[in-house]
Amino acid sequence: MKKTYKIQKRRAAPQFERQADSVCTPIQFALPLSEVVSLAQQGLMKLALAAFTPSRRWPGT
Repeated sequence: MKKTYKIQKRRAAPQFERQADSVCTPIQFALPLSEVVSLAQQGLMKLALAAFTPSRRWPGT
């Protein structure tokens, strides 16, 4: 069973690539705005902490 799964897994990626190359249909992602804002705030907070916390130093300083 395990070997069959590995063989199928190895064939799946090339098959998916062939299918993706043959279709020119654009895709669209729908992301919840609240999650996007939350992730942006977390990223900005980490950047601000790294920049303005004296105990942390930027590489090369």
